[in-house]
Amino acid sequence: MAKRRGKKRRAPVAPTPRPRRSLLKTILLVALGLLMSAVLVLPPSLLKQMLSPNLAGSITAARQRAIRAVQPGLSDNNPIVDRGGELPSTAKGAPDCADGLAWTASPDCTAPRIPNDAIDDKLERLSEELTNQARSSQGLPELAFDEGLRDVGRAHSEQMFQLDFFAHDDPDGRAPGDRVHAWHRTLVGSVGENIWMCRNCLAGDPDATAARIVTGPNSWMLSPPHRANILRDNFTHMAIGIAVHGNDLWATQVFSDTRGYLVGGLPESMDAGDCLLLELLPFPDDSDTAEYFELISGGSSSLERSGLGWKQIDASGGKHQLHFWFSAQQRSFTLVAGPQLQIL
Repeated sequence: MAKRRGKKRRAPVAPTPRPRRSLLKTILLVALGLLMSAVLVLPPSLLKQMLSPNLAGSITAARQRAIRAVQPGLSDNNPIVDRGGELPSTAKGAPDCADGLAWTASPDCTAPRIPNDAIDDKLERLSEELTNQARSSQGLPELAFDEGLRDVGRAHSEQMFQLDFFAHDDPDGRAPGDRVHAWHRTLVGSVGENIWMCRNCLAGDPDATAARIVTGPNSWMLSPPHRANILRDNFTHMAIGIAVHGNDLWATQVFSDTRGYLVGGLPESMDAGDCLLLELLPFPDDSDTAEYFELISGGSSSLERSGLGWKQIDASGGKHQLHFWFSAQQRSFTLVAGPQLQIL
């Protein structure tokens, strides 16, 4: 039987080697990295032409964040940084507060008005002139007149008559500084006070009466504590408020070491969460203004220190007082009292 011839078998051929996936992945990642590096160095104007607006904006923002990380001074809202390194709230530009305006201007002074027939403005003026003459004789500058201080002085003089007392602290427990900062809605500064009274003492001669108050035998200038107030070199302003009833007279002399005046005045009260605009005109005009403010209640801070400008007042209900931080030497600050504020 014939043998069937079988087909010749070809020798096996080795398959063509294929590149490994890991190698391809590496090459792709390197290429992608080079591409992204080239894109990031392009100017933003060219990026906007090559890429979609959203993507171009994202890359530009990423570059800006990187810049801010190495240059802390670059900031959108320019926050004030205190010399001790703390970061207070933003001083200016609070559009959420400015848009929801809840702040209204206040009168310069809200002291109670006294009856017109109890006012003797000529006697007040003569007494103020004698006070400044006493200062000039000692080589001291004259004190500027402050109408708000006069209204505060008149109110205290009238209250002493009405309630029959003679003291710096009134029956409600308010000291001179309390009255000034409660009623003078613009003044920022420290306060001093002299008081004087007499019964059946008006002789009809205003010059003689003024001398009796300021320079006479029982006057302020012959009393060491009162004289010290008149000749205190740090005081800048002064006014005398007199209340006359019959032949009886009560006089209150109010001094201030004024560091500035609030623009527009501070409202006496406001709701918690309302916005307030704090702008300070320094005194003298060429002096430094305050850098920060804070609210103090019961001897402790009730609203953390912040820069001036628009501020949302998130404080608890009750009586608070504004205090302003003025820069002093050697990285220190002087804390100066301002008007009181009632949070409802």
